[in-house]
Order: sequence, then structure tokens, then C-alpha cells
Amino acid sequence: MKKVFTIVLLLLQLTSFGQQFEFVSNDGIKNSENNSLDYLAFSFPNMTSGEIKAIIISKLSSLYNSPKDVINSIGDNVITLDACALGLFYRNSYKVDADFTITIHFKDGKVRYDAPIIHQLYYDTFMGKLELNMSIPIYKLIETDLERGSTLYYFNQLVRDLNEAVSKSDDW
Repeated sequence: MKKVFTIVLLLLQLTSFGQQFEFVSNDGIKNSENNSLDYLAFSFPNMTSGEIKAIIISKLSSLYNSPKDVINSIGDNVITLDACALGLFYRNSYKVDADFTITIHFKDGKVRYDAPIIHQLYYDTFMGKLELNMSIPIYKLIETDLERGSTLYYFNQLVRDLNEAVSKSDDW
């Protein structure tokens, strides 16, 4: 188990790119560079908010089977992603899935990802999905460093994929 944990931490370090989400004790998920912030912000000079938004919506549409069910537009400069992370981590040989929301804000040359809000965790068992008690703080529900590492890896990789799509965008 220690080897798996070490490998996950090594992968996280190898793929880090500055700002990331991290667990901060009882405060939940925060910015790794500034724990007082519950968002990550990235600059994309010479791009309008509309261009950034269109690229991110296009990328999200390729990631989900039914994008119209998970992507919600709130005005011109904000979208929310209401989705499910399947197999976020494993506990007692059962997959744990998570329903979550991430709000994404757009400005000319910038994008901001609010920290994910995990609404529900489920054990995916042979008897069906069993809900975990969400009245317990998320930091305590996601108990081990391995579970936290897997959770953070999922959300940081999602941000990384979206940013990469914006960085590599080319009209033709």
C-alpha cells in the first residue's frame, strides 16, 4: 500500500504545474499556493472571454457523454459543471464515485476555476450505490492520504486538460 501511495505522490509531483487544488484540514479544498483562496486562476493573454469559454465548453463536451446535462451556462461569463466522477478512489475494494460541481468564470485573458464542491460520495457495491453521510466534513469522509491524492489528482487533471485545450487552441 505504501508503494501505491508513493507512486501516486510521485505522479502528482511530476505532473504539477504551479497552482493546484489541495486539501486544507477542515477547510476543504483550496489553492495550493494560497490556502486562503478557494479557486485557481490562469492567464491566457490575447484571448477574449468568449474564446476561452467556447474552447472549454468544447473540451468539456468531448469529456462527457451528455454535455447538455452537465454544463450549465450562468450568464455570459460563468458556467457550472455538475457531473459525476466515477471511480474517484477505492475503499474496501469498492469504487467510490462523487457528484460534484465546479464553477468556471471567464474574463478577457483569464479563466478561474472555483474549488470543486463534492455533493455526494457513493460506494459502488454489488447491492447498488450506497450514499456516504455528507453531514461529516469532506476532509474526514475522504479519510486516507491515498484517497485524498486520488481525489485531488482527478480535479487537478480536469483543470489541466481544460487549460491545455485553451493553450493549444488554433482556429485552423
